[in-house]
Amino acid sequence: MRTLAYLVVTSIILIGSCSPQARMNRIISNHPELQLNDSVYVKTRLLVPARSAVMSMPMERINNLKNGDTISTTTNNITLVIGRVDDSVSFKIRIPASIVEKDTMIPIERINVTRSVKHKKWKRIDWIIFTVLFTGSLTFLAALIRKRKRND
Repeated sequence: MRTLAYLVVTSIILIGSCSPQARMNRIISNHPELQLNDSVYVKTRLLVPARSAVMSMPMERINNLKNGDTISTTTNNITLVIGRVDDSVSFKIRIPASIVEKDTMIPIERINVTRSVKHKKWKRIDWIIFTVLFTGSLTFLAALIRKRKRND
């Protein structure tokens, strides 16, 4: 029973130590040439919201308007057009669309991945070795459990 507990604890430690992030960190620390510093450029567009401004004009100018006349005034890139048609006065406000663009550079660390070209024969041999080792370890574990049951 003690051996089985030892085997379980050892396998848990081995499985936990082989996490992908830990393995990647070990590879980078051993081979720093694989790490490449790259940068990504991000273009951001921002639509500026509507603006308002306070404009004043003497009433005499508005009262002196004749039919079909217009008065135009501009403040802070906002244009106000006042026109008179018959007995009514119309107001038009023009705000040109404005877009602010910003280019941002974001540095990124990436890993240079190069795939080694293996022959099909070697791939097959890798699987054969894995299968033999896995089967052997299962056989050894089964023999160990049988031996324990006989001793108990």
